[in-house]
Parts: sequence; structure tokens; C-alpha cells
Amino acid sequence: VDERGKDSWRFKEAGAAGVAVVSPNGYFIEQRTETRADLVAIAARLTDVDLVLIESRRHGTAPRIELFRERGELTLPCDAAACFTKPQQGLTEVREYALDDAVKAAEVIAFLMGNKRIGV
Repeated sequence: VDERGKDSWRFKEAGAAGVAVVSPNGYFIEQRTETRADLVAIAARLTDVDLVLIESRRHGTAPRIELFRERGELTLPCDAAACFTKPQQGLTEVREYALDDAVKAAEVIAFLMGNKRIGV
């Protein structure tokens, strides 16, 4: 979003603690902080959205959907709501679906939003 050579990029490179870019289509703000910002607090600043997806969350209270591509060892956290895997792992502690099953992913997300029951 912030293009190399633009004023906002140059300000950031020069050490600005924060920059904002505003256009007719939207805006973004990048703010340097001493500590990692709380993702829930940041998500709460979003307006007119129905769903917030957070990638690579390590801490928090939102339900987790795990993706496993057989890189490393699969260890499911206690807050995992579902796991999408390739190849199938034969999981019994959480519902498991094929990694490329976009329809099932949409169903799981809708269920977690309280909109629908997950089919088997």
C-alpha cells in the first residue's frame, strides 16, 4: 500500500513514528510502537466489517482455524475449532477437513460467527 518513493514511505524511512495515507477509496495508518499492539484492540477500530481474519495469531481468545501442510509437526492448540490439512491426518480431537475445501471453510467461519450449523 505504501509505495517506495512516495512521501509517506520517505517519512517512514526518515524515522517518523507514524504515517497515514488517505485516498478516496480508504486509508491506512502505520504506527511504530514499543510493544506489539493488541490484535483485538486493532480489530475493534475497523468499521463496517462482519468478519476479521487474523493470520498467525499466537495469543488471544478468538477461535482458531488451523492450516497444516505437513511442514513440521502438527500440534493443535486447545482453542482450535477446526483443522484443514493436506494430507489428511486422521484427527479425532477436532473436526478435520481437506486443506483446499473452501466451501467447508466458509461453513466453519459462518458457524463461528453464529450464523449456521457445521455439516458433518
